[in-house]
Amino acid sequence: GPEGPELRFAAENFFDGVIWKRFIDDELIAYPGNRDILLEVSPPLDAWPLNFEKRIFDMRVRGIKPIFAHPERYEKLASDFELVEKLCSMGMVMLISVTTLGAGFLNPLRRRAETFVKRGYATAAATDIHSARELPVVKKGINRLIKLVGEDNARAMLSDRPRAFSTEPST
Repeated sequence: GPEGPELRFAAENFFDGVIWKRFIDDELIAYPGNRDILLEVSPPLDAWPLNFEKRIFDMRVRGIKPIFAHPERYEKLASDFELVEKLCSMGMVMLISVTTLGAGFLNPLRRRAETFVKRGYATAAATDIHSARELPVVKKGINRLIKLVGEDNARAMLSDRPRAFSTEPST
């Protein structure tokens, strides 16, 4: 019969003291096959880690590509596009959640996600769902992404670029 999808282990790394120790010990949880890592800032969402930019720079120097999970959730990034531009120029990937794009029109996180997409900061997208009940919101979010960037760019953001995280060497 047909084979199922290939499953690989990866996880979000909360940017805290533990991640820094794992970085120093070369034990970060990365996408399979390379050194791309999915980062998230620990709650509260309005807090910001000390020395964040320097540590991102140090990771890039060691060949690690940081991928920032759902940046639209963080007030610091939503209110400081100069910082977002700097992080992107350092090689950080901004990965938005299509579940956020599928939220109601008045949802402030949806507006933030749309801004990240429209300004070109978000170059990848993922579902971030935790149950099948969220699938209708995912569908709405994918349709919204297609309206914002077109079908080809949406496919690249949802499939091509995320697939590259787990198959191509980090640059």
